[in-house]
Amino acid sequence: MQKKPPVLSIQDRLHLPSPTSLPLKTNAQKNAKREVIVLRSQLLLPADENIIHRSTDEFGELIITNSPLFRTLYFGNEKKQSTMYVNHPDVLVLSYTQAMMSALIFNSSPANALMIGLGGGSMVKFLLKHSPSTAIEVVEIRKHVIQLAHAYFSVPEQHQRLQTHHTDAAQFVTGKLQTKSYTLISLDAFDGTGPASIMHSGLFLQQCKDLLSNNGILCINLWNRRGDQFQKKLHRINKLFNGACLALETDKMEGNAIIFAFKNPEMILDVNTYQRSAAKLKNTTGIDFESFLSLYYKQKNSFLYRWLKY
Repeated sequence: MQKKPPVLSIQDRLHLPSPTSLPLKTNAQKNAKREVIVLRSQLLLPADENIIHRSTDEFGELIITNSPLFRTLYFGNEKKQSTMYVNHPDVLVLSYTQAMMSALIFNSSPANALMIGLGGGSMVKFLLKHSPSTAIEVVEIRKHVIQLAHAYFSVPEQHQRLQTHHTDAAQFVTGKLQTKSYTLISLDAFDGTGPASIMHSGLFLQQCKDLLSNNGILCINLWNRRGDQFQKKLHRINKLFNGACLALETDKMEGNAIIFAFKNPEMILDVNTYQRSAAKLKNTTGIDFESFLSLYYKQKNSFLYRWLKY
């Protein structure tokens, strides 16, 4: 069992006096307490969750919290960008990451994977553990996110199967079109307001398709809140991939929506093989991939009518 990391105090990371342990003698101390209270309220933090890091880069605010069980990354609002078990960093906590890693149902051992967006590196760590032959490349535009993933979320700085690129995703993908292909590409690029604009670019999605190997899979994480127009985005992606898409709305109100798009349309038909693969993955990871698979195909049927409307 891994040694439990210490819970770092807010003053260690924010260089502010603790608002609870010191008497309020100065305006600075009063402001510090007020600032922490407001921030905790904005993030909807429970009593046992403490802020251990707060910083800002050119893209916005970065906040990390710690509780006895979990460590969580926020991009300046209450939406959890990444969460890990403190003592089990390679276990997937958030349901959307589990849904995205259903990719291993369709290909249990992809030769290589390109991951756009790092966050706390939950899926990177999962692939390193459960897909031991997969070479992984990560593209992350925020240098500070990469540093925090190494410092707080147990993402290895050096690993023979992992390369991390601090660069713009569109430039990276364009540069690889003539020289490389990927078995798996995941798009999970978010900022403080939601999915990054590149996730809605028709040109970028076409280039991602072109970058896939013949049996490659594109996995996309979007939002399906009111006003996000997820169905229209799904329709466009489904058209781009000739109908070879599966989608899962993990939460009808405020949650994520995951899309799998297959370069080879025939891959979507091999359900019996995928059922066996999902059962095997469930045994090795403890995640109910059988239920995810069932939901993907169930929602596929329910989406057909809505696709025809557009």
